[in-house]
Amino acid sequence: MITVNAPYAVAVHEGNDFTANPPHTSIWGLLYAQVKQADGLDYRNILLNESEMKLKPKRKQDEIFSTFMQEAEERRAEDIRLNVRHPHKVDATAIMQDVMQQMTIEKHNDQSAFCVWSNKEVQEILELYGLPVDSSLSILCVEVFGQVNNTYEHIDDFAINKSSLIKNTEKEFGSEVALEYNRTIDVVGPQPPKRPIDPLNSHLGMHRILRTSPLTEVPFVCCTD
Repeated sequence: MITVNAPYAVAVHEGNDFTANPPHTSIWGLLYAQVKQADGLDYRNILLNESEMKLKPKRKQDEIFSTFMQEAEERRAEDIRLNVRHPHKVDATAIMQDVMQQMTIEKHNDQSAFCVWSNKEVQEILELYGLPVDSSLSILCVEVFGQVNNTYEHIDDFAINKSSLIKNTEKEFGSEVALEYNRTIDVVGPQPPKRPIDPLNSHLGMHRILRTSPLTEVPFVCCTD
């Protein structure tokens, strides 16, 4: 299985983080195979597949605690199996301290996205292209700007923050402006369904590219799923 992770670009102004949540950009993972050209003198990169990477959700405290507890129990079981003189102790209090530290770390980490290709998917794609199933593979990530088509895409959590927007507008600009703003928002109506995009294929040239990663080799592993 090939798992790809990539961080979203961070929007900073005067030292402050203004990155939207969720980000207004999208990240796409591109899977390449390295194939020797006809004269055998060099290799060419053949695009096999592309996938829109999904926003990686922040883990909750219970989820992190469960993971850490399981790791501690597995470590203790392994110590007992190996007849270690002082097997690892499963201390819930100590684990909770580790959990709180991990939550702090993840809270301040940049938002990231991920995508996955199974070994079966990769093998089927290689066979479809008539390429050896043991071909060298590499990954490239491309982050593209989103296209803001409505108010919901322009303001984070628009439905939740609607009332606070009206209140802040009234406080800063007066009740008349706030009333007119409220009428304008009502015209927007319900949030429309998100339209699918294909910026690196059928929609190529219609979306601005923010940045790309280096082409990164997929490491060889002996295990398969």
